[in-house]
Amino acid sequence: MVTYRDAGVDLSLSERCSRVLYEAARRTFANRQGRFGEPRAEYEAFSGALYVPELKDALLLKNSDGVGTKVEVAEKLGKHDTIAFDLLAMVCDDAAAMGAEPVAVTNTLNVRALDAETVEAVEQLARGLVEAAERARVAVVGGELAVLGERVQGLYIWDADALAVLERSKAFRKDAIRPGDRLVALKERGFRSNGFSLIRKVLRERFGPDWAQKPYDSRTTWGEVALTPSIIYTPLLVEAVGPYGEPPKVAIKGVAHVTGGGIPGNLPRCLPPGLGARVDVEPLEPMLRLQELGTVPDEEAYRVWNMGIGMLLVTNDDTIFELARAHGVEAVEAGEVIPEPKIVIENRGAFRSRSEKEALVYAIPQR
Repeated sequence: MVTYRDAGVDLSLSERCSRVLYEAARRTFANRQGRFGEPRAEYEAFSGALYVPELKDALLLKNSDGVGTKVEVAEKLGKHDTIAFDLLAMVCDDAAAMGAEPVAVTNTLNVRALDAETVEAVEQLARGLVEAAERARVAVVGGELAVLGERVQGLYIWDADALAVLERSKAFRKDAIRPGDRLVALKERGFRSNGFSLIRKVLRERFGPDWAQKPYDSRTTWGEVALTPSIIYTPLLVEAVGPYGEPPKVAIKGVAHVTGGGIPGNLPRCLPPGLGARVDVEPLEPMLRLQELGTVPDEEAYRVWNMGIGMLLVTNDDTIFELARAHGVEAVEAGEVIPEPKIVIENRGAFRSRSEKEALVYAIPQR
């Protein structure tokens, strides 16, 4: 049996460190109290909100993220032209999950050295960045390239910041969510950009250091499967809530971006205190295959990987299905909000009993 901790990531310690940094950040909010760009904690979830009086009806959102160790897969395959989709999905979709419209991105590329291999990788990254920015409908307005030598173990580390605008009238209100409200899942086709320490550990232990070249099936390698670029949901969500100054097309009460922490780690962030949810969606085949290869327990898999869901929307408006199709995104019924503070997932993992339904239950810590 292999867990995320065995791969070098202790989720409980990760959550503890995140809380420490979050509380430290909260203490800095007072530095801008009553000033231009005052942080507004009441809107926080996946991105930080800033109040600018001159915008009158809107807030600025700012958030940061990176690609993580998925870049190691790109290095093994010598293919870097899709990594920008993972980068922009992490930052732009976090903002869009707040009901905001991302407008600009900056990025920091830390490289080990400037040699022929790195230059080729950078050229591929740049091409991909143009394509991903077009998909997300954002401008890349700044960046930094730093050569850090041995501080970078692979070729590079890539991070980005996004700036978005949120009309206050469109901000999702947790207190509007009620038991019985429906969940709609926006399906993913890959792992997005989280859980790769466990992915690499399972595949390395099973196939050795050249795991990326090992066949997944008759047409695809495990490396190609792992490198599947993240879907950028931003244009769909922006059109659903309405671009800046335009009315909404879909009545949405809340959105959860399913990245690190999986469904149980992210869905509670869009729910009000005291409520939870029941979720039932079919996982992706590669995740089930990885579970079997590494004997990864179902409960662990749902905490580490997205299991085939990139976004979860709280909405009772069927318009979302047609709009999703127009954007090339598969949207499916995924469950409902329940009156207890827990996430109940109908277990469809690799090790569930095939003779009866099983549920995985994750308690929601009350703040």
